[in-house]
Amino acid sequence: MKKLLTVILVVVMALSMMSCKGTQGVPGTTGPAGPTGPQGQDFNTPPANATILMSENFESYAVGVTPTNSAGTWQRVSGAMTSYPMSVYNVVTNTAFVSYPKCLMVDGKIVDADREIVKGPFVDTIPNTLSGKIYAHFYVRKDGTGTKGFTIYINQLEKARIDLNTTGAINIYTAKASFYSAAQYAFNIFEKYSFVINLNTNTYDVYFNDLLIAQNITCYNSVECSLAGTPVSPINTVYPTCFGVFTNMNIEYTFGTVYLDNILIYYVPGA
Repeated sequence: MKKLLTVILVVVMALSMMSCKGTQGVPGTTGPAGPTGPQGQDFNTPPANATILMSENFESYAVGVTPTNSAGTWQRVSGAMTSYPMSVYNVVTNTAFVSYPKCLMVDGKIVDADREIVKGPFVDTIPNTLSGKIYAHFYVRKDGTGTKGFTIYINQLEKARIDLNTTGAINIYTAKASFYSAAQYAFNIFEKYSFVINLNTNTYDVYFNDLLIAQNITCYNSVECSLAGTPVSPINTVYPTCFGVFTNMNIEYTFGTVYLDNILIYYVPGA
């Protein structure tokens, strides 16, 4: 009985202490405001200091024509075999598109004896500098026939390249003839691909549908070569500064239609 009374007394005292509340103190002074953070930047949106190199959704062209602009023409660039002027058919079409009812269709037909690419000119040339970054975003729709390559040439040097092959693999190039598979794309739907080329570090990253799939790949700075791998003499080079679609780099590139849309390429100076 005595032990029970002791327990009850302890509980009552504890409850009394919990219910007691002293006078609230005076609030302390407000601390200084923290620094204002930088504005968020979506790398798909060019910042104010960017130089737009290409912005193309093919909406200003009639269906069935090869698009041109003040910088030049989306054109097939062939090698020694010139008897097949239509071995690549590249025209604006309304059979597929991303957000507007037109895109570019590229259809490779015949293996060229030397090299072949559909070349899109940049609206402006890249500033003569080795610093800053190049951002390139584009949408591709492709089926399972043929392999198509997508590349950036800067000052006659191939900086970055991916291949979309017949098995659905996205191949990342680490050298002229060396690559590895980094992800899988889906057939017959538009998906987004991005290069971020760091000119300071001579590396590039690859994004697929805005997800990073390859990082800090060394730009191999390859000069233009023939199919056999022989460097093309400077007087005969045709890839100066451009975004290009390889159609016939080897036998695997021969056939297959690919659709290209909503291309945005820009340069940002600095570190």
